[in-house]
Amino acid sequence: MATKQPLGYCASRDRYLKRDELGVIYQLCVAPGHQRGLIGASLIRDVFARSAYGCRLYCCWCAQDLDANYFWESLGFVPIAFRGGSGKKKRVHIFWQRRIREGDVTTPWWFPAKTDQGAMREDRLVLPIPPGLHWSDPMPVLESDAPEAPREPRKRIREPQVGEKGGPQAPTPRPRAAVQFGAPPSGSAVAPAPTPPAPAPKPEKAPRPKTTIDPQMVAKARELRDRYLEQVNDRLLLAPSGKYDVSRQIARAAIGQAALALPPAA
Repeated sequence: MATKQPLGYCASRDRYLKRDELGVIYQLCVAPGHQRGLIGASLIRDVFARSAYGCRLYCCWCAQDLDANYFWESLGFVPIAFRGGSGKKKRVHIFWQRRIREGDVTTPWWFPAKTDQGAMREDRLVLPIPPGLHWSDPMPVLESDAPEAPREPRKRIREPQVGEKGGPQAPTPRPRAAVQFGAPPSGSAVAPAPTPPAPAPKPEKAPRPKTTIDPQMVAKARELRDRYLEQVNDRLLLAPSGKYDVSRQIARAAIGQAALALPPAA
């Protein structure tokens, strides 16, 4: 009998950044050889269907140089903002967002003005994508003027070898005894097993310093976000252009249907 193998998974949450109306997709993976089979779209549709009633938006972060951005665009996600990646990779992350209810054109768009720490231990400003730029165009990433803290080079510690000073001692060869059955004869001495050397302690890594942002810069980014969203939400400048519909359909409540069926009061 053939065993069933999972073809993909989606890690998500229907509450993000302490906002009840906003959900987030952390990761979406489809098994190699099974892409372009609507598996990812089916997973996203199920995520929307299982979300809380008050959740109306879903978002995700995606590195700008990944082809996965075309997938999010095909599902009707809209590129709203971006942030700089780690200082080592110099990447840009695109913030995608989508209204998940069928026919919803009124829920306002939103994005954070700053993201805190995370796996890279860096605070990063989030800026709106300038009008007229495509999500794949180069983005004006802000860089900090503060010099980076110098990192101490890692010292490679060479462990002493067998026979060297401070190193483990070579085990004493045990004399080969004759094969015997039963208990050993009285008075015979059994050589003790050699004690294994204690492992050398690993050097402790210095904690990586956290990178924070000037509060004045955060306040300016927040004002820029609010002004941008005010124009976007009032003039409907952002419109999805997806080719796959994965919207959530909200059925009428049973109590509402029962109330419509009641006869008028005498």
